[in-house]
Amino acid sequence: MTQITLENTIIEKDRLKINCEHTSFVDLERFTRVDSFALLRRYQALVKEAKAAGVAVKYTQRYKRRIHDLTEAYDDAFDLYTQRFDQLVKRWKAKIDKGLFAPLSEDNELNSIYSLQNEIVAMDYRSEPISQMNDIVTSLNNIEAAIQSEDCVKIAM
Repeated sequence: MTQITLENTIIEKDRLKINCEHTSFVDLERFTRVDSFALLRRYQALVKEAKAAGVAVKYTQRYKRRIHDLTEAYDDAFDLYTQRFDQLVKRWKAKIDKGLFAPLSEDNELNSIYSLQNEIVAMDYRSEPISQMNDIVTSLNNIEAAIQSEDCVKIAM
């Protein structure tokens, strides 16, 4: 068995990046938790700001309802995400301390780490609460930028 020489190894609480010359084993950054109540306040502030700027507001996206509907599922999913990410950091640290040896396909410990890593990646699929809440945050950021531009006449919220 040949030990693999790693070029880049970052194992931190909020960041995992491990690669060698020919393979990227992991490159993940922990999501920041979204405070749904602060997000609702921000939504309301943006509506007021848009109206004050003379921008027409269409309520077709139903962000307020979506935030309310997602809050409980998001909190549960994010707690699980945090737990899994912490596990992944510990398992990668232990694996790197032991070393990575070729052939990798026969490494059961590495395969179980990949399985956990795939669970974490799946939590960011579009149908999952974490991804949906992050999309709302991104949309509100875009709306805020649009309101502040002088040529904005209508926004969809």
